[in-house]
Amino acid sequence: MYPVILAIELYLVVVVVDVLLAWVQEDAERSPRRFTDLVTEPLQWPIRSIWARLAPGRLDVSPIVVVFLLGVVRVALVRA
Repeated sequence: MYPVILAIELYLVVVVVDVLLAWVQEDAERSPRRFTDLVTEPLQWPIRSIWARLAPGRLDVSPIVVVFLLGVVRVALVRA
Protein backbone atom coordinates (compact mmCIF):
# COMPACT_ATOMS: atom_id res chain seq x y z
CA MET A 1 0.00 0.00 0.00
CA TYR A 2 2.94 2.34 0.57
CA PRO A 3 3.80 2.55 -3.17
CA VAL A 4 0.22 3.66 -3.92
CA ILE A 5 0.40 6.40 -1.30
CA LEU A 6 3.78 7.51 -2.64
CA ALA A 7 2.36 7.60 -6.19
CA ILE A 8 -0.56 9.76 -5.00
CA GLU A 9 1.81 12.16 -3.25
CA LEU A 10 4.02 12.43 -6.34
CA TYR A 11 0.95 13.05 -8.50
CA LEU A 12 -0.14 15.81 -6.13
CA VAL A 13 3.26 17.45 -6.53
CA VAL A 14 2.91 17.28 -10.33
CA VAL A 15 -0.55 18.88 -10.11
CA VAL A 16 0.83 21.75 -8.02
CA VAL A 17 3.78 22.21 -10.40
CA ASP A 18 1.37 22.25 -13.36
CA VAL A 19 -0.74 24.95 -11.72
CA LEU A 20 2.33 27.06 -10.98
CA LEU A 21 3.65 26.60 -14.51
CA ALA A 22 0.26 27.55 -15.95
CA TRP A 23 0.61 30.97 -14.34
CA VAL A 24 4.04 31.51 -15.86
CA GLN A 25 3.83 29.57 -19.13
CA GLU A 26 0.41 29.54 -20.76
CA ASP A 27 1.42 27.36 -23.72
CA ALA A 28 0.93 23.75 -22.64
CA GLU A 29 2.83 22.49 -25.70
CA ARG A 30 6.24 23.73 -24.51
CA SER A 31 8.49 21.95 -22.03
CA PRO A 32 8.29 21.51 -19.02
CA ARG A 33 4.57 22.24 -19.03
CA ARG A 34 4.00 19.67 -21.77
CA PHE A 35 4.99 16.90 -19.33
CA THR A 36 2.90 18.17 -16.41
CA ASP A 37 -0.10 18.75 -18.65
CA LEU A 38 0.23 15.27 -20.15
CA VAL A 39 0.29 13.71 -16.67
CA THR A 40 -2.45 15.77 -15.03
CA GLU A 41 -4.93 16.18 -17.87
CA PRO A 42 -6.49 12.67 -17.70
CA LEU A 43 -7.87 13.41 -14.21
CA GLN A 44 -8.55 17.09 -14.70
CA TRP A 45 -10.36 16.94 -18.05
CA PRO A 46 -13.54 15.17 -16.82
CA ILE A 47 -13.80 17.54 -13.87
CA ARG A 48 -13.16 20.53 -16.13
CA SER A 49 -15.87 19.46 -18.58
CA ILE A 50 -18.44 19.01 -15.79
CA TRP A 51 -17.49 22.35 -14.22
CA ALA A 52 -17.78 24.12 -17.59
CA ARG A 53 -21.41 23.03 -17.82
CA LEU A 54 -22.17 24.06 -14.23
CA ALA A 55 -20.39 27.42 -14.26
CA PRO A 56 -19.40 28.46 -17.80
CA GLY A 57 -16.68 31.08 -18.05
CA ARG A 58 -15.68 30.76 -14.44
CA LEU A 59 -12.38 29.90 -12.79
CA ASP A 60 -10.97 26.43 -13.51
CA VAL A 61 -11.22 24.55 -10.21
CA SER A 62 -10.26 21.13 -11.56
CA PRO A 63 -6.81 21.11 -9.88
CA ILE A 64 -8.43 21.93 -6.53
CA VAL A 65 -10.96 19.12 -6.97
CA VAL A 66 -8.23 16.64 -8.00
CA VAL A 67 -6.10 17.56 -4.97
CA PHE A 68 -9.11 17.20 -2.68
CA LEU A 69 -10.20 13.83 -4.11
CA LEU A 70 -6.69 12.40 -4.07
CA GLY A 71 -6.27 13.64 -0.51
CA VAL A 72 -9.43 11.77 0.49
CA VAL A 73 -8.17 8.60 -1.21
CA ARG A 74 -4.76 8.98 0.46
CA VAL A 75 -6.30 9.39 3.92
CA ALA A 76 -8.57 6.38 3.33
CA LEU A 77 -5.57 4.27 2.32
CA VAL A 78 -3.49 5.39 5.31
CA ARG A 79 -6.29 4.51 7.73
CA ALA A 80 -7.00 1.15 6.09
